[in-house]
Amino acid sequence: GRERYTYKMPGPNPVFDHLHTKTVEELGHSGDLITIKGNTVVEDAVKLLSDKKILSVPVMNEKGECMGLLDILDVIHYLTRAAPDEVSLERDHLGTMEIAGRAIALEEVSRIVNLSGRDPFVPVYTSNMATFPIELFKTGLHRVPLCNSEGTLCGTLSQVDIVRYLNENIIVGDMKQVASKTAAELGLASKPVKAINMHDSVLTAVQLIAENDISGLGVINSSGQLAGNFSASDCKHLYREQIPDFLLPVGEFLEKHSPNSMKAICCRADSTLKEILEEMCNSRVHHLFVLDDDRKP
Repeated sequence: GRERYTYKMPGPNPVFDHLHTKTVEELGHSGDLITIKGNTVVEDAVKLLSDKKILSVPVMNEKGECMGLLDILDVIHYLTRAAPDEVSLERDHLGTMEIAGRAIALEEVSRIVNLSGRDPFVPVYTSNMATFPIELFKTGLHRVPLCNSEGTLCGTLSQVDIVRYLNENIIVGDMKQVASKTAAELGLASKPVKAINMHDSVLTAVQLIAENDISGLGVINSSGQLAGNFSASDCKHLYREQIPDFLLPVGEFLEKHSPNSMKAICCRADSTLKEILEEMCNSRVHHLFVLDDDRKP
């Protein structure tokens, strides 16, 4: 059976308290839903995500029921399994990468739905309190499918939707008490950072993401300073004809396919919550790197 998710009310928290008065419908997208069929091949699904500029899509079975969400992280986990090992690479770079490319072209998405474990099918009703999906997000989920009162899939809610709402409302009511507090004061500035050198290969980067069960890496230069960010969304360009780009250095790959990712999105330990939310909202991200005075994460 599916894992049951429960949550407990935390201690006094004006942001949580405010969101507990709001329904999911007031926060999320509930229209223009894009879906794909379970027999869609991975390559076509990646192209759809890239063309529509979305990071996930519900996968439907032949009965029209949602099997779960497919996202770029699922594709990354599949790619790391299909990608060649180091011995094969040393023997025949492009030949072994073409094998990985054919695997992407032939595999159906129904076989890799939630391969990353980050987006299991945990439907949330639009009438639920907004705090329910937030507690799900705390377990590592990035987005959840939304159902209307009839139980019909009608949209998705993501961490970015929560960030957008808070950015617009953080100075409302009691929440303004925390709007001026810094990342350090709120205990948000001490989480360890996983990083990769900009000269390491994309294949190494996606393997690190999969092995560490994370959604992105800091990209650092030879001095250890933050130079950019490599995340799941940067892999929307990795369909079959571009699989050989797995062998490019991360920095070169990002400059070619996702130049905005070489602009470090960051804050400092003394940045306020309001400043952090504004930066996240403007950059459409759900995490920021906290840098020290030497621009090191």
